[in-house]
Amino acid sequence: MRIYHDIEKLFESWKRRKLTIFGKSCIIRTLAISKLIYTSSILCLPGKNYVKKIQRLIFNFVWDKTERIKRNTLIGDITKGGLNIVDVDCKLKALKAAWIPRLLKSKGILFNMINSYCNKLKIDINFLLQCSTTNPENLNNIKLPLFYREIISCFNESKSELDYEKISSQNLLLQPIWNNSKLLYKGNPIFFDNWVKSGILYIADLFDRNGCFKPLDEFMIIKDKSNWLCEYKILLLATKSIRKINFLKNASHSNKPNATHFYFPLGYSNIHEKPSKFFYLNLVEKKFCKPSFQTKLADEFDIHEGAIWKNIYRCKIKDIKDKHIAEFNYKLLNNILCYNAYVSKWNRNVSNLCMYCKHVENIKHLIFECNNVHEIWNSVGKFLSFQIKWKHIVVGFYSEENDKIKTLNLFISYVAFRIYKYKMLCRL
Repeated sequence: MRIYHDIEKLFESWKRRKLTIFGKSCIIRTLAISKLIYTSSILCLPGKNYVKKIQRLIFNFVWDKTERIKRNTLIGDITKGGLNIVDVDCKLKALKAAWIPRLLKSKGILFNMINSYCNKLKIDINFLLQCSTTNPENLNNIKLPLFYREIISCFNESKSELDYEKISSQNLLLQPIWNNSKLLYKGNPIFFDNWVKSGILYIADLFDRNGCFKPLDEFMIIKDKSNWLCEYKILLLATKSIRKINFLKNASHSNKPNATHFYFPLGYSNIHEKPSKFFYLNLVEKKFCKPSFQTKLADEFDIHEGAIWKNIYRCKIKDIKDKHIAEFNYKLLNNILCYNAYVSKWNRNVSNLCMYCKHVENIKHLIFECNNVHEIWNSVGKFLSFQIKWKHIVVGFYSEENDKIKTLNLFISYVAFRIYKYKMLCRL
């Protein structure tokens, strides 16, 4: 709890300063999370309640009061509509997963120790890395210390979940049977010591060349047959969805899985010398959800391609050097700026009408449609030699990326920012 109180004191000292949300994000990444790094990389994972407390502390610092945007959106990159806010859970798991490349590279005492536990079951660490269970308790059969079980489970969590109906038959047959999150019995992965010791490890070991599940008499190699009839029945139930797939017939059974290449949310990659940042980005990619208001803007402006939205976030937020204007643009794109129609919902003393023209005041009316700002935008249009539209204010010009376009976006954003600030100042 000492680290928690240190972070709490840090945030209290920085709350006195008028930071933008980008400044707060920087403080979290550089000063707060750094207090967790060392202890988290060498000790077991803290309890879920502790992680939730740290998360709550971070987002209270970001918003002060009510959270206006989903946490799973804020953890994303700026070009995706996030703020690069550190997700503590993903960060701690990434630090654990980063042990795997170091162990495979060094092949020192720790590597040999893990293999010594695995050798009792006639497997090795490479087989464990092919498994997909994300719960350390499911690795109890290997009798590894908790720290190393967490390393493996965190590494598995950073990988992609394969869709067995979409991957090739060759790749499917190379998937492990044991501790596989896709092969469940009563909601839990299966693991039979006697089958593992007998060398039955992969899905290919359960099916013949015709893609049919092998009959019981082909598993006579199993040494301990005290409960093998029930175990065979459980395997039949667990592989029910796989047996419906028709393309297993004539698939090759010869190759072995690659020990260093894995499927991650960001693509198929070699984990050799990969740092914790690599695993963190993949964990965040699995957790991230796009801004909810983006869907409404996409329908309003007919912009549905993800690549275009990356350009919009880049030109309206990331490329803007003045972070006060960038913060204004970010809040505008997420519809969290203050206006009468919104404030009136929780404060009955505030009318939802504009104080100048008595129309319902939404953010579009406040900045663009109100009678007292028409002259401003007409003057800006004359200066720029084209008519300013609401789309130009919200998403800017995104089809090209050059100094002229950057200057144009900055100028329009600045005018909208000053209009908003002036109107808010007049209401104090």
